[in-house]
Amino acid sequence: MRKDIRFSNKALTLQHRSARGKVKRNANKFTRGSQLFSHEMRMIWAGLRVPFYIWCATFVISLCGLTYFYLANHEAQLIIRLCKWHG
Repeated sequence: MRKDIRFSNKALTLQHRSARGKVKRNANKFTRGSQLFSHEMRMIWAGLRVPFYIWCATFVISLCGLTYFYLANHEAQLIIRLCKWHG
């Protein structure tokens, strides 16, 4: 019976024509739990990024529109002066 080479960590010589040297099987422990977690977080952020940006832009535009239409001129001036005073 042949030896099982899957877990021996020995180099394997390829036998086909396009062989380019020795291939090492099971090179170290490739994926760790922290890598899986950070990859999952990056994938979640990639899916939520555009809707989040759209929501933020819609909120800011709506807020600007509401303040423009519902505040009197002197009320808007008070808010502007308050922002300059704190800034």
